[in-house]
Amino acid sequence: MIVVAVQWLSSRLHHVGREATIAVVVVVISAFSIGTMMNRAADVPRNENALYPVSTVGNPSFADLEDAVVLANQLRPQGTAIFVVGNQQEFWHEQLWAAGIEPGTYYYDDWMWYWHSSQPGPYDPMRGYYMDNPTEALTQEYFDQHGIGVVMVSDMYVPSGVPPKRSAASNEMLALQGSIGGWDIYTVKNHTSVATRGDHLPSDVHVGNQEIRATFSSGSGDVVVRQNWFPRWQAEVNGEAAEIQRDDSGYMRIPVPDGEVEIVLTYSVTEVDWAARAASVIGVIGASLFAWRGASWRPGATVEATDAKPG
Repeated sequence: MIVVAVQWLSSRLHHVGREATIAVVVVVISAFSIGTMMNRAADVPRNENALYPVSTVGNPSFADLEDAVVLANQLRPQGTAIFVVGNQQEFWHEQLWAAGIEPGTYYYDDWMWYWHSSQPGPYDPMRGYYMDNPTEALTQEYFDQHGIGVVMVSDMYVPSGVPPKRSAASNEMLALQGSIGGWDIYTVKNHTSVATRGDHLPSDVHVGNQEIRATFSSGSGDVVVRQNWFPRWQAEVNGEAAEIQRDDSGYMRIPVPDGEVEIVLTYSVTEVDWAARAASVIGVIGASLFAWRGASWRPGATVEATDAKPG
Protein backbone atom coordinates (compact mmCIF):
# COMPACT_ATOMS: atom_id res chain seq x y z
CA MET A 1 0.00 0.00 0.00
CA ILE A 2 2.88 2.34 0.70
CA VAL A 3 4.27 1.79 -2.80
CA VAL A 4 0.84 2.41 -4.36
CA ALA A 5 0.46 5.61 -2.36
CA VAL A 6 3.85 6.88 -3.46
CA GLN A 7 3.06 6.17 -7.11
CA TRP A 8 -0.35 7.86 -6.82
CA LEU A 9 1.18 11.00 -5.33
CA SER A 10 3.92 11.04 -7.96
CA SER A 11 1.43 10.86 -10.82
CA ARG A 12 -0.65 13.79 -9.49
CA LEU A 13 2.12 16.03 -8.29
CA HIS A 14 3.70 16.14 -11.73
CA HIS A 15 4.84 19.71 -11.22
CA VAL A 16 7.01 18.58 -8.31
CA GLY A 17 10.05 16.49 -8.93
CA ARG A 18 9.33 12.78 -8.67
CA GLU A 19 12.39 12.19 -6.50
CA ALA A 20 11.45 14.99 -4.12
CA THR A 21 7.96 13.57 -3.67
CA ILE A 22 9.25 10.12 -2.89
CA ALA A 23 11.78 11.54 -0.44
CA VAL A 24 9.10 13.48 1.47
CA VAL A 25 6.83 10.44 1.69
CA VAL A 26 9.68 8.23 2.90
CA VAL A 27 10.63 10.75 5.60
CA VAL A 28 7.04 11.00 6.83
CA ILE A 29 6.61 7.22 6.94
CA SER A 30 9.97 6.77 8.71
CA ALA A 31 9.13 9.39 11.34
CA PHE A 32 5.77 7.75 11.97
CA SER A 33 7.35 4.28 12.31
CA ILE A 34 10.06 5.50 14.70
CA GLY A 35 7.53 7.34 16.84
CA THR A 36 5.32 4.26 17.03
CA MET A 37 8.22 2.02 18.06
CA MET A 38 9.38 4.48 20.72
CA ASN A 39 5.91 4.53 22.25
CA ARG A 40 5.91 0.73 22.36
CA ALA A 41 9.39 0.69 23.93
CA ALA A 42 8.00 2.73 26.83
CA ASP A 43 6.19 -0.40 28.00
CA VAL A 44 9.38 -2.51 27.94
CA PRO A 45 11.40 -2.76 31.18
CA ARG A 46 14.43 -0.48 31.11
CA ASN A 47 16.96 -3.27 31.39
CA GLU A 48 15.38 -5.10 28.43
CA ASN A 49 15.70 -2.21 25.98
CA ALA A 50 18.37 -2.26 23.30
CA LEU A 51 21.46 -0.16 24.02
CA TYR A 52 20.77 -0.33 27.74
CA PRO A 53 23.02 2.28 29.44
CA VAL A 54 25.68 0.56 31.53
CA SER A 55 28.60 1.75 33.56
CA THR A 56 32.20 1.63 32.36
CA VAL A 57 35.01 -0.45 33.80
CA GLY A 58 36.71 2.67 35.12
CA ASN A 59 34.96 2.78 38.48
CA PRO A 60 35.48 1.33 41.98
CA SER A 61 32.74 -1.30 41.69
CA PHE A 62 34.44 -2.90 38.70
CA ALA A 63 37.74 -2.87 40.59
CA ASP A 64 35.91 -4.76 43.34
CA LEU A 65 34.81 -7.36 40.80
CA GLU A 66 38.39 -7.77 39.58
CA ASP A 67 39.70 -8.25 43.11
CA ALA A 68 36.88 -10.69 43.91
CA VAL A 69 37.61 -12.81 40.81
CA VAL A 70 41.33 -12.90 41.65
CA LEU A 71 40.56 -14.02 45.20
CA ALA A 72 38.07 -16.64 43.97
CA ASN A 73 40.73 -18.14 41.70
CA GLN A 74 43.26 -18.20 44.52
CA LEU A 75 40.75 -20.09 46.66
CA ARG A 76 39.51 -22.39 43.92
CA PRO A 77 40.55 -26.02 44.45
CA GLN A 78 42.40 -27.50 41.50
CA GLY A 79 40.10 -28.79 38.78
CA THR A 80 36.95 -27.01 39.97
CA ALA A 81 34.76 -24.26 38.52
CA ILE A 82 33.56 -20.89 39.85
CA PHE A 83 29.86 -19.99 40.04
CA VAL A 84 29.40 -16.21 39.61
CA VAL A 85 25.99 -14.97 40.76
CA GLY A 86 24.44 -11.52 40.51
CA ASN A 87 25.68 -8.15 39.32
CA GLN A 88 25.95 -4.58 40.55
CA GLN A 89 23.06 -2.24 39.83
CA GLU A 90 24.94 -0.09 37.31
CA PHE A 91 26.18 -3.09 35.31
CA TRP A 92 24.40 -5.38 32.89
CA HIS A 93 25.62 -9.00 32.84
CA GLU A 94 28.61 -8.00 34.94
CA GLN A 95 29.30 -11.67 35.65
CA LEU A 96 30.64 -12.22 32.13
CA TRP A 97 33.69 -10.05 32.82
CA ALA A 98 35.07 -12.75 35.12
CA ALA A 99 36.55 -14.89 32.35
CA GLY A 100 38.42 -11.86 30.98
CA ILE A 101 39.95 -11.10 34.37
CA GLU A 102 41.27 -14.56 35.26
CA PRO A 103 41.28 -17.71 33.08
CA GLY A 104 39.22 -20.58 34.43
CA THR A 105 35.93 -22.45 34.20
CA TYR A 106 32.96 -20.24 35.07
CA TYR A 107 29.24 -20.70 35.43
CA TYR A 108 26.75 -17.86 35.59
CA ASP A 109 23.16 -17.27 36.60
CA ASP A 110 22.48 -15.06 33.57
CA TRP A 111 23.42 -14.92 29.90
CA MET A 112 24.29 -18.59 30.11
CA TRP A 113 26.01 -18.92 26.74
CA TYR A 114 26.84 -22.57 27.45
CA TRP A 115 23.26 -23.68 28.16
CA HIS A 116 21.36 -26.37 26.30
CA SER A 117 18.10 -28.18 26.87
CA SER A 118 19.61 -31.13 28.77
CA GLN A 119 21.98 -29.30 31.11
CA PRO A 120 20.93 -29.62 34.79
CA GLY A 121 19.93 -26.43 36.53
CA PRO A 122 16.99 -24.39 37.91
CA TYR A 123 16.02 -22.70 34.66
CA ASP A 124 13.97 -23.36 31.56
CA PRO A 125 16.16 -23.05 28.42
CA MET A 126 13.07 -22.82 26.24
CA ARG A 127 11.99 -19.67 28.08
CA GLY A 128 15.27 -17.87 28.62
CA TYR A 129 18.99 -18.07 29.35
CA TYR A 130 18.82 -17.04 33.01
CA MET A 131 17.79 -18.31 36.43
CA ASP A 132 14.77 -16.61 37.97
CA ASN A 133 16.33 -17.04 41.41
CA PRO A 134 19.91 -18.41 41.60
CA THR A 135 19.26 -19.36 45.23
CA GLU A 136 17.75 -22.55 43.79
CA ALA A 137 21.18 -23.44 42.39
CA LEU A 138 22.99 -23.15 45.72
CA THR A 139 22.60 -26.86 46.40
CA GLN A 140 25.05 -29.74 46.76
CA GLU A 141 23.43 -31.42 43.77
CA TYR A 142 24.10 -28.43 41.50
CA PHE A 143 27.67 -28.04 42.79
CA ASP A 144 28.39 -31.73 42.12
CA GLN A 145 26.74 -31.72 38.69
CA HIS A 146 29.07 -28.97 37.47
CA GLY A 147 32.20 -29.38 39.57
CA ILE A 148 31.83 -26.04 41.36
CA GLY A 149 34.39 -25.29 44.06
CA VAL A 150 33.87 -21.55 44.64
CA VAL A 151 30.79 -19.33 44.64
CA MET A 152 30.94 -15.56 44.11
CA VAL A 153 27.64 -13.89 44.93
CA SER A 154 26.42 -10.31 44.81
CA ASP A 155 23.07 -8.74 45.56
CA MET A 156 20.43 -8.82 42.86
CA TYR A 157 16.71 -8.51 42.32
CA VAL A 158 14.70 -11.74 42.21
CA PRO A 159 10.97 -11.90 41.39
CA SER A 160 10.25 -14.19 44.32
CA GLY A 161 12.00 -16.03 47.14
CA VAL A 162 15.15 -15.19 49.09
CA PRO A 163 17.87 -13.26 47.18
CA PRO A 164 20.99 -15.38 46.58
CA LYS A 165 23.37 -13.21 48.60
CA ARG A 166 21.25 -13.54 51.72
CA SER A 167 20.69 -17.24 51.03
CA ALA A 168 24.42 -17.93 50.64
CA ALA A 169 25.13 -16.32 54.01
CA SER A 170 23.07 -19.02 55.76
CA ASN A 171 24.00 -21.92 53.47
CA GLU A 172 25.72 -24.67 55.46
CA MET A 173 27.39 -26.07 52.35
CA LEU A 174 29.37 -22.85 51.84
CA ALA A 175 32.24 -21.34 53.84
CA LEU A 176 32.69 -17.56 53.63
CA GLN A 177 36.28 -16.64 52.74
CA GLY A 178 35.99 -12.91 52.26
CA SER A 179 33.96 -9.94 51.02
CA ILE A 180 35.12 -7.38 48.50
CA GLY A 181 32.80 -4.50 47.72
CA GLY A 182 29.42 -5.98 46.91
CA TRP A 183 30.80 -9.50 46.44
CA ASP A 184 30.97 -12.34 48.95
CA ILE A 185 33.32 -15.22 48.10
CA TYR A 186 32.62 -18.74 49.39
CA THR A 187 34.28 -22.11 49.00
CA VAL A 188 32.16 -25.24 48.66
CA LYS A 189 32.92 -27.43 51.68
CA ASN A 190 32.38 -30.77 49.91
CA HIS A 191 33.40 -30.01 46.34
CA THR A 192 33.97 -32.36 43.45
CA SER A 193 36.09 -31.97 40.32
CA VAL A 194 35.19 -31.15 36.73
CA ALA A 195 36.56 -34.66 35.97
CA THR A 196 35.45 -37.65 38.02
CA ARG A 197 35.46 -41.44 37.81
CA GLY A 198 32.45 -42.55 39.76
CA ASP A 199 33.20 -41.45 43.33
CA HIS A 200 36.93 -41.12 42.61
CA LEU A 201 38.55 -37.71 42.18
CA PRO A 202 41.62 -37.29 39.96
CA SER A 203 45.04 -37.28 41.58
CA ASP A 204 45.99 -34.55 39.12
CA VAL A 205 43.84 -32.40 36.84
CA HIS A 206 44.45 -29.42 34.58
CA VAL A 207 41.77 -27.51 32.68
CA GLY A 208 43.05 -25.22 29.94
CA ASN A 209 41.43 -23.34 27.11
CA GLN A 210 41.79 -26.13 24.55
CA GLU A 211 43.12 -29.00 26.63
CA ILE A 212 41.95 -30.94 29.67
CA ARG A 213 44.20 -33.43 31.47
CA ALA A 214 43.25 -35.75 34.33
CA THR A 215 45.04 -38.64 36.02
CA PHE A 216 43.30 -41.27 38.14
CA SER A 217 45.53 -43.52 40.21
CA SER A 218 42.84 -46.16 40.73
CA GLY A 219 39.18 -46.98 40.22
CA SER A 220 36.92 -48.35 37.53
CA GLY A 221 34.15 -47.05 35.30
CA ASP A 222 33.88 -44.21 32.81
CA VAL A 223 35.42 -40.78 33.31
CA VAL A 224 32.99 -37.88 33.18
CA VAL A 225 34.36 -34.47 32.17
CA ARG A 226 32.05 -31.55 32.94
CA GLN A 227 32.58 -29.63 29.75
CA ASN A 228 30.03 -29.48 26.96
CA TRP A 229 30.42 -32.25 24.40
CA PHE A 230 31.35 -31.07 20.89
CA PRO A 231 32.67 -33.00 17.86
CA ARG A 232 35.99 -31.12 17.87
CA TRP A 233 36.99 -32.63 21.21
CA GLN A 234 39.33 -35.60 20.79
CA ALA A 235 40.44 -37.92 23.59
CA GLU A 236 43.47 -40.02 24.41
CA VAL A 237 43.53 -42.56 27.22
CA ASN A 238 47.01 -43.69 28.25
CA GLY A 239 48.33 -42.33 24.97
CA GLU A 240 45.80 -44.08 22.70
CA ALA A 241 42.83 -42.56 20.89
CA ALA A 242 39.55 -43.07 22.74
CA GLU A 243 35.86 -42.53 22.11
CA ILE A 244 34.02 -39.56 23.61
CA GLN A 245 30.34 -40.02 24.38
CA ARG A 246 27.75 -37.36 25.14
CA ASP A 247 26.06 -38.12 28.45
CA ASP A 248 22.53 -37.19 29.49
CA SER A 249 23.62 -33.82 30.85
CA GLY A 250 25.42 -32.86 27.65
CA TYR A 251 28.88 -33.36 29.15
CA MET A 252 31.62 -35.74 27.96
CA ARG A 253 31.94 -39.36 29.03
CA ILE A 254 35.05 -41.39 28.17
CA PRO A 255 35.16 -45.19 28.61
CA VAL A 256 38.48 -46.17 30.22
CA PRO A 257 40.05 -49.45 31.43
CA ASP A 258 40.29 -50.33 35.11
CA GLY A 259 43.26 -49.15 37.13
CA GLU A 260 45.45 -46.12 36.65
CA VAL A 261 44.57 -43.97 33.65
CA GLU A 262 45.59 -40.65 32.19
CA ILE A 263 43.20 -38.88 29.86
CA VAL A 264 43.96 -35.95 27.59
CA LEU A 265 41.16 -34.06 25.84
CA THR A 266 42.15 -31.73 23.03
CA TYR A 267 39.95 -29.27 21.17
CA SER A 268 41.26 -30.00 17.67
CA VAL A 269 40.96 -28.78 14.12
CA THR A 270 39.05 -31.38 12.09
CA GLU A 271 39.13 -32.35 8.41
CA VAL A 272 36.07 -30.17 7.81
CA ASP A 273 37.94 -27.18 9.24
CA TRP A 274 40.92 -27.80 6.94
CA ALA A 275 38.60 -28.17 3.93
CA ALA A 276 36.88 -24.88 4.79
CA ARG A 277 40.23 -23.11 5.16
CA ALA A 278 41.44 -24.53 1.83
CA ALA A 279 38.23 -23.34 0.13
CA SER A 280 38.73 -19.87 1.59
CA VAL A 281 42.32 -19.70 0.29
CA ILE A 282 41.21 -20.87 -3.16
CA GLY A 283 38.43 -18.26 -3.14
CA VAL A 284 40.85 -15.45 -2.23
CA ILE A 285 43.31 -16.53 -4.95
CA GLY A 286 40.51 -16.76 -7.52
CA ALA A 287 39.14 -13.33 -6.64
CA SER A 288 42.63 -11.83 -6.80
CA LEU A 289 43.27 -13.34 -10.25
CA PHE A 290 39.92 -12.12 -11.50
CA ALA A 291 40.64 -8.59 -10.26
CA TRP A 292 44.07 -8.65 -11.89
CA ARG A 293 43.10 -10.20 -15.25
CA GLY A 294 39.39 -9.48 -15.22
CA ALA A 295 39.37 -6.97 -18.08
CA SER A 296 41.06 -9.38 -20.52
CA TRP A 297 38.73 -12.24 -19.49
CA ARG A 298 35.50 -10.35 -20.19
CA PRO A 299 33.66 -11.74 -23.26
CA GLY A 300 33.05 -8.22 -24.56
CA ALA A 301 36.77 -7.61 -24.88
CA THR A 302 37.16 -10.52 -27.35
CA VAL A 303 34.16 -9.44 -29.40
CA GLU A 304 35.44 -5.87 -29.68
CA ALA A 305 38.82 -7.12 -30.81
CA THR A 306 37.20 -9.42 -33.42
CA ASP A 307 34.84 -6.80 -34.81
CA ALA A 308 37.41 -4.04 -34.98
CA LYS A 309 38.18 -2.80 -38.51
CA PRO A 310 41.56 -1.56 -39.58
CA GLY A 311 41.72 2.24 -39.87
